[in-house]
Amino acid sequence: MPPAWTGGAPLTFQHSEDGTVFRDLYCVDPETLLVPGSFSTLPAGARLGASVSFLRVRSGVAMLPVAQEADRQFGFVLEMP
Repeated sequence: MPPAWTGGAPLTFQHSEDGTVFRDLYCVDPETLLVPGSFSTLPAGARLGASVSFLRVRSGVAMLPVAQEADRQFGFVLEMP
C-alpha cells in the first residue's frame, strides 16, 4: 500500500469480462482482506481467472468509496497456472 493512503480505507476490487460492465469482487476469507500498510494476497480460483479480463482497484467499499487526495501507485504480481 502507498504510505500516504487517504482515510485508512480498504482496497476493494471490481472485475469485468468486457471492460464496460464491472461487478464487485467479493472475498469470503476475511484473512485476505487488504488493509493499508499490509502485504496481502487476493486468492482467485480458476473459474474467476478464466472470466476476468479487467480488474479495477477501488479505495473503500461499494457503499462508501473513499476519494484519494492524490494519485497512488501500486505493484501487482499475478501468478497464472
